[in-house]
Amino acid sequence: MAPDSDHLSRLNDAERRFVDAPCPSSGDGPGLDKTRPAAPRRWLVAAAFLLGVAAGLLAWRDAFIEPYVINNDVGQHLFWMRQLQQPELFPDDLLVEYARHIQPVGFIAVYTAISFVMDPVLAGNLLAVLLLGASGAFLFLIVFRVVASPGAGILAVIIILASQEPLIWMAGGHARAFGLPLLITGIYTLMERRHWITAVLIILAALIYPPVCLLLAGTFALTVLARIRLLRRVRAHRAAVIALVAGSGLAAGILFANRAWRKNPDIGPMVSHAEVVANPAFHAGGRYAQWPVRPIWASTGKSMADGMLAGKGLEFLGRQGLIAETWVVPLAAGVAVLGLLGLWLFRRRGAFRIPAEWLCLAGAALVLYGLAAFLHPAILWPDRYSRYPLLILGVLTFTFLVYGAGRELERFVGRRYSGTRGRTARRALLMGAMVAIAGLALTQIRYAHLHDFSRYGPVYEFLKTIPADHRVAGPPNLADGIPVFARRSVFINYELSHPFFRAYWATVARRTREFFAAYYAADLTQVADFCRRHRIRWLVVDTGDYRALQRGIPPAYFEPFTRELREMLRNRRRFALLEVPDSWKAFRDGPFFVIGADRLTAEIEEGPTQMAPLRHAGEPPIPAGPASLTDRIRPYVPNPAVHRFPPFGE
Repeated sequence: MAPDSDHLSRLNDAERRFVDAPCPSSGDGPGLDKTRPAAPRRWLVAAAFLLGVAAGLLAWRDAFIEPYVINNDVGQHLFWMRQLQQPELFPDDLLVEYARHIQPVGFIAVYTAISFVMDPVLAGNLLAVLLLGASGAFLFLIVFRVVASPGAGILAVIIILASQEPLIWMAGGHARAFGLPLLITGIYTLMERRHWITAVLIILAALIYPPVCLLLAGTFALTVLARIRLLRRVRAHRAAVIALVAGSGLAAGILFANRAWRKNPDIGPMVSHAEVVANPAFHAGGRYAQWPVRPIWASTGKSMADGMLAGKGLEFLGRQGLIAETWVVPLAAGVAVLGLLGLWLFRRRGAFRIPAEWLCLAGAALVLYGLAAFLHPAILWPDRYSRYPLLILGVLTFTFLVYGAGRELERFVGRRYSGTRGRTARRALLMGAMVAIAGLALTQIRYAHLHDFSRYGPVYEFLKTIPADHRVAGPPNLADGIPVFARRSVFINYELSHPFFRAYWATVARRTREFFAAYYAADLTQVADFCRRHRIRWLVVDTGDYRALQRGIPPAYFEPFTRELREMLRNRRRFALLEVPDSWKAFRDGPFFVIGADRLTAEIEEGPTQMAPLRHAGEPPIPAGPASLTDRIRPYVPNPAVHRFPPFGE
């Protein structure tokens, strides 16, 4: 007999309940009187998987069928992997080097293998669907492990899909898409005491998505420590300790090697805590609003209000004016507290037992959130360690509240009627909750976190025809799609304007200011000089940016550029690129046009043009400095007829 089994045979009742969390009789499945409930039928697990797949296909449907609809983070994480199929793309491109630099090595390995048979962007969409299905299947197994109720398991899957957050995090198949399925699977293997599988998952997380590696390792460690402390027998858990040490040790080596090997002077080291505090890009209105760090309770309320099911209801009430919008986050935190209280009461009533692994997950998340806030940004941002545990525990809490209410209803009806009416009432409650939440989900999950670039489609089609080694400059919202759809290098764009690394951010800030100084220049000579200095061969212009300024609409980008831009462009109404003659333009479509840098230089050298004067007499020239756009790509809410957004300003 194995050491674990030998020791478990001698445990008293209290210890056995802690270790194995036996299921109470629910009348829904076999083996309920055993310490380890029977495994669910395979078709139930397959049904949970297919439910997640169906939700993913519905939510991201247009990413498969519309040519310019994607998750916009493809412009950060996946576009450059087309180099694996076409090495001539993106030569000497710092933005591409940075996009490669921030990807975990395991994530790159996955897409390197896929690139032999499929385009990486399409593969990302398919992978996201499959990962969502896997998350649903293992969530079902976790619930079934506790109460052996197929209805409760399916309800949990519906709740997590209706919460919408997985659809946001997993869209596009980026590295973070692996986070939720890795963590859910790890919790299940811990509950099943398959410790070596958990160790392998920790290693995989280190290779693909490091925050989940730390969460899983922390949960595993707390679980082992809690069992050893309660049972006071290290020997009984020797296999778990060895698996924990081996998996965590190898994962730590991977994380250290990944950071040590990736040294690029053009990107530099990660910014320090002092730089985060001093840089407006990390504050409200900046590129990443990460400072000041929210307390854990405020982060919990914000996360619930933004994406979890209960918080969505409060957010809806706030939009309707039924409650003050400032109350949404505190009320969401209050709902979380009430949910935990209800969970405790139902547990006391014997409806279920809460597995120790869930409590250890919450403990690991709390510890890592505090460490990330203290060491900010050495181990990334605190919300990376709260979002996944909060979602999983929130879904499980909601599920077991409904299940516990069903058990109470069964008892109430059973005391008044004979036969199986109580069980039928409980199942009806579960079914009613499933139908109601699924109906809500259908209004929430469609087109989740997709963005439509269709209005720029003709521009991208033109840029496909230019040589692959030509660099393009253009407004950041438009330039986000150029590497993805036209497969050409850009001078600067929004998606890759990250402030996380010192040297790279210095380059991004300089490029941003130089580009917008030229984009809003009063003199075409300044534009031509900008193109020459940075080897830019094509310039894309959106005349809507200038028209908006002339109508008095203030420009907006992200801090520190928004403030500087508005100061620079105060009372300005005329701009050089707005006056370019049509004969100079290589391409024109609506408010957009493309002009070649060679043509611009040639026309300037030929002498004066018929352009209108660029400024009134006595009006000062536009100073050099940053500038920005009047709008950003909006979330995809497609028009069924045309699938396009209206022009800016409408």
